[in-house]
Amino acid sequence: MNRFNHKKYPLSPIFVAILFASFSCEMKSADYYPPSLLRIEGTDTQLTNEDLDVFRENDLAPGKYYVKFYINNNLILTKDINFVMMPDPKSAKQLTPCFSYTEWQNFGIDLDSNLNTDQDCVNINSIKYMSQYLDLNTKIYSLTVPQSMIDSQRIRKLEEEQWDNGIPAIFVNYSFSAFNNYSHGKVDDSYFGNIQTKLNIGAWRYRNYSTWMNNSYDKNKWNNISNTVSRNINSIKSELTLGNLYTSSQLFDSFKLKGAKLATDRQMEPYDLTQYAPSVNGIANSESIVTIVQNDQVIYKKNVPAGPFEITDYYPMSNGGNLYVNVQESNGSEVNFIVPFSSIAFLERKGSIRYSLSTGKYDSHNKGDGNYVSQFESYYGLTNYMTIFSGILYAEDYQAYAVGTGFNLGSYGAVTTDIVHSRAKVDSNKTLSGNAFRVNYSKRIEMTDTSVSVAGFRHFDSNFLNIDDAYSYDENYRGSYDKLKNEYTVSLTQPIFNTSSSINLNSVVYEYASGSKRHLIMWA
Repeated sequence: MNRFNHKKYPLSPIFVAILFASFSCEMKSADYYPPSLLRIEGTDTQLTNEDLDVFRENDLAPGKYYVKFYINNNLILTKDINFVMMPDPKSAKQLTPCFSYTEWQNFGIDLDSNLNTDQDCVNINSIKYMSQYLDLNTKIYSLTVPQSMIDSQRIRKLEEEQWDNGIPAIFVNYSFSAFNNYSHGKVDDSYFGNIQTKLNIGAWRYRNYSTWMNNSYDKNKWNNISNTVSRNINSIKSELTLGNLYTSSQLFDSFKLKGAKLATDRQMEPYDLTQYAPSVNGIANSESIVTIVQNDQVIYKKNVPAGPFEITDYYPMSNGGNLYVNVQESNGSEVNFIVPFSSIAFLERKGSIRYSLSTGKYDSHNKGDGNYVSQFESYYGLTNYMTIFSGILYAEDYQAYAVGTGFNLGSYGAVTTDIVHSRAKVDSNKTLSGNAFRVNYSKRIEMTDTSVSVAGFRHFDSNFLNIDDAYSYDENYRGSYDKLKNEYTVSLTQPIFNTSSSINLNSVVYEYASGSKRHLIMWA
């Protein structure tokens, strides 16, 4: 039979202490500040622990703050806004603007109708992908929400309501040059200066540009180049200019007049609509994320609901380069397609109109001075890929009419063509009529990132005259004058060193009626 001897080994106190010391755990309690230690001077208000809780997760206390309020980088309003603590999906408290459901709707955010619409302060922290920050140093509150929740028309209306005319101001720029020429024992001193004066009062802008020269031919001669007052017409997003001015046109040559000009002001449009771009259309089978890439850069990303979508509020990063569109569905599947894109100066977005109207008295120091003249031109985006335009210039003894069209040909570039017909009564017995035909072409070569612009071919009939030529027509001088017949222009731009700089090459060839040619090459 086996016998086992059992012995007892008593544990010493020292061993027990060492055993417990080898195991550790950390226990920490929340910081506690007795509210009774804090008292608001001049009041009997007693703070509670709930009042102090806001500082555990936020640097700022609830209350009213005067801030600029932005939604998706669009300025909505500037005023005192009441900020309150509201829980987010993680049960943490966030300092959030206190606005009702109707107010959020008026700000251009389409909230879920399941939210409590009767609350004075609707909690927006439940919006998926929402982010916000409040910076009192810059007095800015910025809210970002998915683009699919934004009503762009309401946002733009709110932006326009924030426009102001600025403060009264005056600016003066000037320059002065002196020249000394010594020849054959004679000294000839000449001086030249210019001054530009700008004055802003309310909505009106006064601008003056004058030059002064003093030499052996012109003694203390002042030349008032332009003298205008202007203001914006917000309701039609245009600028009105009055005074001595020069016309601006893509169809007719510029000339000076005393009168008025009313023209579209693209600076009054939202930034993403100031440049031509085709709309991006597609169908999402579920809530999806649409990403647009151009020249290997993401230029746009937007959440869209299920169904057809149309995206127009994006800004291309260059005048060429197809748009690569990715639609990522909520189940992870993806759809990819390409939107062809090339641009040129004449193109407008679908449905967009740009115009310019000038009228007054001709003022170019020749026999036409004092004649009333009017000029109008307009451009209309007929489709995503086609723009039509036309213009008319009407004056006593001179008329010109223009019509043209432009196309976005996608990978093949962009092209415009136009023709101008002129009719000039150069004397009581003679009228000259002629045409000028022009083709413009532009393309970006993606492989080398080279931009090619060809204002390609411009042909002038022998009897075609612009308005300055018509009013300064001299039959005797014309007989010895070699008139321009054709003009060819090519421009190349090649970025180098990762697009931080570029090489520009311009070439112009002029062909004259006599058969002679003149060739200019410029590079930088």
